[in-house]
Amino acid sequence: MVVRPTLTEGMSLTVLEAMASGACVVASNVPGNAELIAHGVNGLLAPAGDRAAFAAQLRRAVDDPRERRRLGERAAEDSLAYSWDRCAEETLAVFEEAARRGADRRRASA
Repeated sequence: MVVRPTLTEGMSLTVLEAMASGACVVASNVPGNAELIAHGVNGLLAPAGDRAAFAAQLRRAVDDPRERRRLGERAAEDSLAYSWDRCAEETLAVFEEAARRGADRRRASA
């Protein structure tokens, strides 16, 4: 289990690596974490700065090994959407689309 009680966070590689390893992640519900974690689906989120709510989610993960395992397994599956291969493919697609649009504009203005 990985615990990230941050008040601010960008796209967290720590959270993503934890997910990829199949760990259950309990984190603050801040933009970077919320982009990766769907509460109750592939991890647990609590409002940033709310210690009682965070403790409740942590307790939920600690007290229920089956739930913790289920969340970790789903996290591992969902982390594949952020693989380096997929990121490279999506970046290439953006560049190809930009090149195509540039070529279309040059043809249209010629």
